Amino acid sequence: MTPAAEPALDPPAGPALRRVLMRRLIAPLIGLLLFSVAVSLWLAARYVNAVYDRELYDDAASVASVMAGAQEQDLGTQVERFAEVTYDEVDSIVYSVRIGSVDYGPDTIAPAPANAAHFRRGLIYDLDTPDGRMRAVEIGVPRMRDGGLVTVRIARTTRRRLSTLEELAAVFVVPQLALLAIAVAVVTGGLAHVVRPLALVEAQLQTQALAPVRLPREPMPREVAALVGAVNGLVSRLDEVLRRQRKFTADAAHQLRTPMTALRLQIEDARQEFPDAAAQAVFARLAATVERTIRVAEQLLALARAEQAHDPMPRERIDLVALAREIGAEWVPAAMRARLDLEFEADLEVLSVDADRHLLSEALSNLIDNAIKYCGQGRGRRVLVRVGRDADGAVVAVEDDGPGVPDSELGRLAERFYRGDRKDTPGTGLGLALVSEVMQTHGGRLALEHAGGRRGLRASLHLPVPAQPA
Repeated sequence: MTPAAEPALDPPAGPALRRVLMRRLIAPLIGLLLFSVAVSLWLAARYVNAVYDRELYDDAASVASVMAGAQEQDLGTQVERFAEVTYDEVDSIVYSVRIGSVDYGPDTIAPAPANAAHFRRGLIYDLDTPDGRMRAVEIGVPRMRDGGLVTVRIARTTRRRLSTLEELAAVFVVPQLALLAIAVAVVTGGLAHVVRPLALVEAQLQTQALAPVRLPREPMPREVAALVGAVNGLVSRLDEVLRRQRKFTADAAHQLRTPMTALRLQIEDARQEFPDAAAQAVFARLAATVERTIRVAEQLLALARAEQAHDPMPRERIDLVALAREIGAEWVPAAMRARLDLEFEADLEVLSVDADRHLLSEALSNLIDNAIKYCGQGRGRRVLVRVGRDADGAVVAVEDDGPGVPDSELGRLAERFYRGDRKDTPGTGLGLALVSEVMQTHGGRLALEHAGGRRGLRASLHLPVPAQPA
């Protein structure tokens, strides 16, 4: 079905406040923790390299010290013994000893390049070998006996230091990642707590009737309190403006109806005083104009009353079947004058709703009045009032078999003063607008659609059904 009420045009929404705050807080937090992880890994790498470089230097210094004081005939034996001392299960270790111009082996290690770093009394540098990347130390000490130079080079692969670095990285990174997860969870929970009052206010406004609602200030953060106060002030001023507008409309309609009623009585008196046909025709036109004016005044009064009904007000339990039958009976004379059939059907014997009896009666009267006016005159025409129930609640439908309305006009029929291409038919264009307003005050809706075979119009009032009996 096509709802008659105009759709609300919401402005394009920006990003959610919670998402903005999370982006502003969590992104820097993640960046800070990732920077902390990077710094921790860099410091761990420096520490591991320093420890292994020192161990490598100490080994080279020990070999150089022993070789510097060894007897000439013991040099070869000492070199062989170092092979046993420098064994490692993970890393490959090679070394070479040179005294003067004589190499005692057992390995050949490239000398330190010109850009090698100084480390204590030696040089330290990296080597690329078939066995992988190695870290090497070169140290030279004078020989005690003959003053010759003892040069010792020891190179070691980096597998063990990399393994140690991975272990330290796990020690540093895992707790910081856990800390990051905890921080994200805390920030997310905190933001949810901060924006929860706004969500509660939104839910309250979504379910509230169109009354002058004041936003609660108690659960709001201090920074939002000023905004809440400004919104409440705006709502108060808007409520005052709308109240004055409704009062003016009601007063004007009431003041207009009173003299129009007196004018109608005077026209009736004039008809009796001037019985000639020409005068009677003029009086008939005047009477029709007065009736339309009175109808406009009555509808304006009903519309003002419907708008005021958005404020909280007591409702009464009404039998919708009995009310529809009663209102339908009031329109039987008008249907007979139009020479059409006014029928009534009900799927239930009793169907209760909570509503304002006067407003609901006015809405139903407007639907029947429209159906009789626009159905067309002549035998075979009919207006059907049907009361039933669907999945959403109670339904009162008024259906005619007249010419109907074009699809282009169907969605605009409930606009105030909109009459489409039916300006030759008496009316004000306020009836369906009034019905739509009444339905909104009752939490229901007005639906307009083509009747069967796309002829005629079906106007349906959808009302909620109370959960508990009265």
